[in-house]
Amino acid sequence: MKTYKDYDWPGWSLKDNLYGEDFDFAARQRMIKGSEELKSSLKKYEKNLGKVILEVGPFFNPLILPEKGSSVKVFYWENDPHVVKWINEKKPQ
Repeated sequence: MKTYKDYDWPGWSLKDNLYGEDFDFAARQRMIKGSEELKSSLKKYEKNLGKVILEVGPFFNPLILPEKGSSVKVFYWENDPHVVKWINEKKPQ
């Protein structure tokens, strides 16, 4: 089970949230829940996905993480430097 700390992302602090309800704790929970719902659709159609995939705005919860040794290339289009750093550290090489 995710805790409050799991949603307090670098660059988007819950304490100093300048965006109010648009990006509060509940909004972050909805974002992740929505991503998890999309993952089931991706699983259903994964055999139809191409070898090169562009995922826009994965934030801290990418929908597609290629397995090590996979020939699939995933490019993440993200503009938050904290997220870019996190993805580069966490994604499979």
